[in-house]
Amino acid sequence: MLRHLVTHPSQLLTKEDLLNAIWPGVYVTESQVKQVVQQLREALGDDARAPHFIETVHGRGYRYIGNIELHEATHPHVPESAAHGLPEPPGRGSLATRLFGREAELRTLHQWLGAARAANRCIGFVTGAPGIGKTALVGAFARIAEATGGAQSAIGRCAEHYGAREPYLPIFEALEGLFKGPRGDHVAECLARVAPSWFERICPARAGPRRLAGKASHERILRETALAFETMAAELPLLLWLEDIHWADESTLELIEYLARRPEAARLLVIGTFRSDLGSNETMARIHANLGARGLCRDLALGPLGENDVAAYLAGRLPGLPARVAPLLTRRTDGHPLFIVKMVEHLVEQNLVTQEGGRWALRNDREDFDVGVPESLKNLIDWQCEQLEPEDQRLLEACSVAGFGFAPGVVAAAAEADPLLVEERCERLARQHRFLRRRGEIKWPDGTAEARYEFQHHLYVEVLYKRLTPRRRAKYHLDIGNSLERNQGSCSAEAAAELAFHFERGGDRLRAATYLEQAGANALRLFASKDAAELLGRAIELVGALPDTPERARRELALLLQLGPPLTAIEGFASPKQEAVLMRAIDLARRLDSIEDHFAALRGLHSVRQHSGDFIGARETAGELLALATRMGTAESILHARVHSGVSRFFTGDFLAARAELALGAGDLELIRLGGASPAPSVDSRIYRFTQDAFSLWFLGYPDQAIDRIADAMAFAQRLRNPFYLAIVVEAQSHLHVLRGETGPVMTSAGQLIALANEHDLDYLKTAGAVYLGWAKFTEGDEEAGLADMRNAIAWFVAIRAVTRHLMCLPLLADACTRAGRTADAADAVASALSIGERCGANHWRAELLRLRGELALQHGRLDVPEQADALFRESLQIAQSQSAKSLALRTATSFARLLLLRGKPADAQALLGPILAWFTEGSSSRDWREAEALLRACQR
Repeated sequence: MLRHLVTHPSQLLTKEDLLNAIWPGVYVTESQVKQVVQQLREALGDDARAPHFIETVHGRGYRYIGNIELHEATHPHVPESAAHGLPEPPGRGSLATRLFGREAELRTLHQWLGAARAANRCIGFVTGAPGIGKTALVGAFARIAEATGGAQSAIGRCAEHYGAREPYLPIFEALEGLFKGPRGDHVAECLARVAPSWFERICPARAGPRRLAGKASHERILRETALAFETMAAELPLLLWLEDIHWADESTLELIEYLARRPEAARLLVIGTFRSDLGSNETMARIHANLGARGLCRDLALGPLGENDVAAYLAGRLPGLPARVAPLLTRRTDGHPLFIVKMVEHLVEQNLVTQEGGRWALRNDREDFDVGVPESLKNLIDWQCEQLEPEDQRLLEACSVAGFGFAPGVVAAAAEADPLLVEERCERLARQHRFLRRRGEIKWPDGTAEARYEFQHHLYVEVLYKRLTPRRRAKYHLDIGNSLERNQGSCSAEAAAELAFHFERGGDRLRAATYLEQAGANALRLFASKDAAELLGRAIELVGALPDTPERARRELALLLQLGPPLTAIEGFASPKQEAVLMRAIDLARRLDSIEDHFAALRGLHSVRQHSGDFIGARETAGELLALATRMGTAESILHARVHSGVSRFFTGDFLAARAELALGAGDLELIRLGGASPAPSVDSRIYRFTQDAFSLWFLGYPDQAIDRIADAMAFAQRLRNPFYLAIVVEAQSHLHVLRGETGPVMTSAGQLIALANEHDLDYLKTAGAVYLGWAKFTEGDEEAGLADMRNAIAWFVAIRAVTRHLMCLPLLADACTRAGRTADAADAVASALSIGERCGANHWRAELLRLRGELALQHGRLDVPEQADALFRESLQIAQSQSAKSLALRTATSFARLLLLRGKPADAQALLGPILAWFTEGSSSRDWREAEALLRACQR
């Protein structure tokens, strides 16, 4: 009401005006309006006979006559009485009594808003125990900011009841609230311009036909959401309030961190409230700690109220009570605001205090008077519940199973009552300010709508929920799940996580697993890999608890195979967890004699082993794949098996055999040009077939054909319109340009790779791009920056056990450092690569590493021990020739010939290098060819 009065200064507002504006559609008597005005005057210290804020126009209404220039100050002054709390209208719960003693905290919040108003984005966390007044404080602050024109606000609530969380639910609520608010048109315009993914969801009637479904990456959604809030805040600072983030989903927490880390100026204040007694959300704890360590967030911890604060509250709420009541109440409640409020309500309702002439007194005025504070809030809430009719008690218990917010029609099934009757009872409780409050409407997919209610506090939900016996609790969950499923109809997949929660708690594990699987698919469409992995992992646990039947095994197997992609996105291609998942899938596939699933799981296992450096195990797995493909007898399975076999042979240095497996025939090339129409799994193998064949061609001495093969792969990937496959091809292209020593093309392709990876949340390939870009910087002379980029990327690959990538980076780093004369850095890289190769059985780079070790011996001035460099070059050349690795042989022959020339043996150098260079029929533009040709001419002088 205060907000409505303040926003209509000096204007007469009749009682009818106030009823329509404050309580639309709710029956409230005029006497209640008068009561609220009286509470406002008490809170503001105003006198009806000589008013400074609210003037009464007898028989007509009220007028606000106070000063409203609060928004002019950077840190607005709040009247001391108002700082104690502003009364809320009936039906919204009174926040006034919870804000006594919070003057300093309100000033802190206004300081945060002042920073945001100055375009210094501010991320703040308000913490404290449950019921300490976090919601009351931030809610009052938001209303003050809005009423004085200081900011616009949006709230998004995180709920505990959705055990496996849907991504971005509180963000959706906040954006939807902004859209439905007074600046809705502006919000819609901002979303349409900078956040089309959200525009389609928030404003479907304006968005028209869906165009972006399935295309928005997780990175893109983060960027769009941030731009949306920042754009909306351009004209008027925006307060984004995310309540109870200890229950937030991973994606919402990532957004908070993303908003905090963005360097752009923004008139944005983000406030997250969370319970200090809940430490279960490790992601939230990590983000909070990281932001705090970097000075990117501010904290405001709420503690209990002091005795003076309690005395001030009692003086305003029950004036006239003896002074000894305040310390008694403080001790019994430990200064907990919610306990204090409920205890005072208890005193009034039980007639333990009486009122005469506007003054309150204790009914029993003995010195040892005991106000009877319950031992815990649970007991108090239990007592309040027991005062209700038995039907209302059972209804509230059923509502607690539905969650903090609920639709009466859904709860009606559990309460075994008519939906209309349930809605009427909820409305009556809300009007009486008992447990519930009304909060808008909910529309179901069939077009019907009903009122939506929520509890006044999450603690009510917790206490009421625990009152239920396990058997009745399970029944309620099952009934609510069935009701929600009916109401959602064909759109049930959109509420999959909520349905899964109810069916799991209701004991229907099979249906719970089904909806968890759907929720996982929903998360994957948003590129929310962490949420998808959590949902699918929980589904696997539930299915695993079912009786051991073939049907259970089939369900578990299907879920295990779906879990692979999100695990890879989270932990990389060499994830130990994924290896365990795939081994379990292989065991189930064997039991079920499902050769197709066995084959799919083996393909994933081969990839894990290959990337983790278990080359011997990977080669064994490739052999199993070939055997299974022969049994299956399909061209597609044989294609997959040959690709995996070729990849394994490549890394063990058998380049000719790898080429035989990977080489493309005329029919394959024609299929590439047509774009192909094969199922998605074969696309992955075909892309890798092209790229790995290109590397085989380079090692075998065909550098130009290698580039041509990458061009074929690029054309195919572009036809598929799959950003992941396109990024794989661009990564291979970047690597080949590095091998050819072409700095400019490396800069271009590595930049394209990093841009693609950023757009589609491909951290693994983004890090590979950083390696190539670092190599190019180093080669161009920016040695420190380039070396730092390469080392950081290598450290990341080591952290995720990506041994293959680690082994790929080290020779590039060693070669660059050797050419720059950084012998210590080069020697460390060579030693590490040789050690990894010997341990893992990887021989594809051994010849090159021995050559580099010989070069380093020469740089150290070791010509007094010529046999050391000789021996290294000879061993390198022998390995390269045995592998038919002409490109490596050319490099070693060039290094060896240079040594012979320095010793004054030009004829020996020419005899060594000439035949090898003469073998090459292509590659004259590559650095290796140019260096060899220049050295050969020097030998002939």
